[in-house]
Amino acid sequence: MIVNRPTISVIVPVYNAEKVLCRCVTSILHQSYSDFEILLINDGSSDSSGGICEQFSVEDCRVRVFHQVNGGVSSARNKGLSEARGEYLCFIDSDDWVDSDFFSLIIKSLRSHDMVFFGGRVEKLSGEQLEIMSPLSMQTSEDAFSDIVFSLFKNGILGYMCFMAIKLDLVRNNRIRFREDISIHEDSIFCYQCLFKASRIASLDIQPYHYVSYTGEKITLSSRIPDNYCCIVIERIKEMERLAVIKEIPFDKKEYILNHMKYWAWGKCLDWASVQPDPVLSIRFVIQKLSVIRDFSFPSLKGFWLSKLIRVGNPYVLLFCKRMIKRLNVK
Repeated sequence: MIVNRPTISVIVPVYNAEKVLCRCVTSILHQSYSDFEILLINDGSSDSSGGICEQFSVEDCRVRVFHQVNGGVSSARNKGLSEARGEYLCFIDSDDWVDSDFFSLIIKSLRSHDMVFFGGRVEKLSGEQLEIMSPLSMQTSEDAFSDIVFSLFKNGILGYMCFMAIKLDLVRNNRIRFREDISIHEDSIFCYQCLFKASRIASLDIQPYHYVSYTGEKITLSSRIPDNYCCIVIERIKEMERLAVIKEIPFDKKEYILNHMKYWAWGKCLDWASVQPDPVLSIRFVIQKLSVIRDFSFPSLKGFWLSKLIRVGNPYVLLFCKRMIKRLNVK
């Protein structure tokens, strides 16, 4: 039995975040709802991040610090899952921050749902707002599970760990962990696997999370595209197909989601291939790897031509057309 179990455990992976860490942790500590713990997972930082974490733990007993050899964000989050003592989980990146009423806004819904989704604001480090991510207010007592999943996907929120909170027992009882063998989309796959097991979910029309976007490389390295990206996007799509079956997502909504995921996967993989030393060889590799997801349609001129060119399968033609489309800025 856990003594003095906090209501919310906040998992914060930390890696070389000395310039932004204080703002992140301070924004959590200044919550109007105070029954929480913060797990700072120092993932082998080489700067002063580890010392900053320790200082916060000295100043506030709700802060717990764990140091480990660098293993990546999934390894850090899994350490947090193992050490968390709360009833519910939130995930906050060390370069982001949250409004002071964040927990107060979600706690009521958390107590009656397995998973709760919410929105946020995408900003530059300077505070300049780039985008507002805002879901519709929906819950399974009034709306179908599949309708909520579809709405979250359509609003660009589904799969982002920072825009969801979840019941800890759902994760532990079903032995759900972050994939440590991949460095991108591990959050989406984790989210889908949690949705497999969830019974009651809700989305809230609030934006308490501030997601910092960098013009260059994001500190978390999440913007890098690994060489095995083709395999990862296929697995992500298969997980979504599985979710659509388990949660009986209607055919039209399922096709909308899968078509968008396939189009997006092809676009990203071709972007990667086109900047490789031998783009033609790399595009040929992408065509081979993604052949199982070439049956898609997308409601745009760019999507129409991309699907046609993929079926032709000529890497020279694809490379030429991709460069022309980019030059002409075709939507």
